Amino acid sequence: MKEFLLLFRGRDTQPGASPEQIQAQTQKWMDWINGVANDGKYKGGHPLTDTGRTISGTKKVITDGPFMEGKEMLAGYIMVSVNDYDEAVAIANNCPILDGETGSVEVREVRKM
Repeated sequence: MKEFLLLFRGRDTQPGASPEQIQAQTQKWMDWINGVANDGKYKGGHPLTDTGRTISGTKKVITDGPFMEGKEMLAGYIMVSVNDYDEAVAIANNCPILDGETGSVEVREVRKM
């Protein structure tokens, strides 16, 4: 089995979504993750806050942020253990982040060290 990181970018609900819409979307996330876990493929993951800090360059400049478009914002991640990229992509294809116009999932294989 190989491990893959699924990185979620963007938003799955529109700004101004009602509490009911947010609750319905939260339930979709719970159902999706539970499905991956019930298949024995879920290895862990978490949503991320909207803010963070970036350290860059040899001078190690620290900037608060992220200051980017919503579609580029890193929203969260999960790790899955599957046979290959195709299986990881099939899982990602059902991710609730894709319900939003700006949502995307990046699938990356974890390199064993």
